[in-house]
Amino acid sequence: MNKNHSDEELMRMLALGKSDVFSEIYDRYANKIFTFLMRTLAQKTELAEDILQDVFIKIARSPEKFNAERVFKPWLYAVAYNECKMHWRSAKNKPHQNISEYDHLPANHEMIDDKLHKKEMQLQIRKLVLEMDEPHRTVVSLRYFDELSLKEIADIMDTSEGTVKSRLFYGLKKLSLLLKNEQAA
Repeated sequence: MNKNHSDEELMRMLALGKSDVFSEIYDRYANKIFTFLMRTLAQKTELAEDILQDVFIKIARSPEKFNAERVFKPWLYAVAYNECKMHWRSAKNKPHQNISEYDHLPANHEMIDDKLHKKEMQLQIRKLVLEMDEPHRTVVSLRYFDELSLKEIADIMDTSEGTVKSRLFYGLKKLSLLLKNEQAA
């Protein structure tokens, strides 16, 4: 019965006290959000599991915080990303955000875009994305692996589309350099 409902309808039902729909929301998104968290947190499995649990506990406890006029998927990713940010704010867990070292690198976005869509390169690229610093890793990951729009990413990260574009630009520069170094090795 619940499988025919949209995510937004399920959240409305959950907010009205129909707790049985929560399992459908969890089933639809737990693996996707876990995969996103693994990439965002540089493959820290235990931390990703903890944050995944926190995300779904928040949804279960306060479904009314979701504005049913919005699209659920970007909102859910925003909740997950915000949980990551709370983790990074704690002592010793802040990510390094130095992009100036990439400023001099030539960007070949067409090459990166083509390679992102070829299956044989996916594994290598996913591995290299994990080597990137947090904001660039997250933007590249959301754009190319989760296939979200720039506006959705901006909403998730609570930043402007311009900032997302900039992070994507520098992230792709870094990825281009990593690919070049990997192929030269």
